[in-house]
Amino acid sequence: MKDNPFWQFSLALYARPGVPPLCLQLQDEFGADVNIVLFCCWLGSSGHRLNAGELQQLLSLSDEWRRCCVEPLRSVRRYLKPQPQGQDLRLQVKAMELEAERLQQNFLYEYYLNHCSEMQGANSVAVSYTHLRAHETVLDL
Repeated sequence: MKDNPFWQFSLALYARPGVPPLCLQLQDEFGADVNIVLFCCWLGSSGHRLNAGELQQLLSLSDEWRRCCVEPLRSVRRYLKPQPQGQDLRLQVKAMELEAERLQQNFLYEYYLNHCSEMQGANSVAVSYTHLRAHETVLDL
């Protein structure tokens, strides 16, 4: 699903100055699933809310894919980064990692289409903040 509006939102947000290092810090230092963080921001910006049960389901849905597909590719890519002879392979793995993240976002978007409720007239900043605070609680930060 390449026309996924969540994916388009993520690409646009990630292209903004300061966002990539912040996302990497959340991922590497706090164990955050950046796709879940981005999903919370996207939902909030769209005026949609998640309840605690929906957030737990999303985390469960996302966790196995992240652990089994995204993280191993990320580890290989990072291992290859200082290896001069492995740069072509690193670029291929990087493309595979990005595709794995896009597929993860497709799972999240499909969940949204089938399960998430809409909060009419919601303050998008407040909803995003609520989602991120709930994710923070799940991470035990």
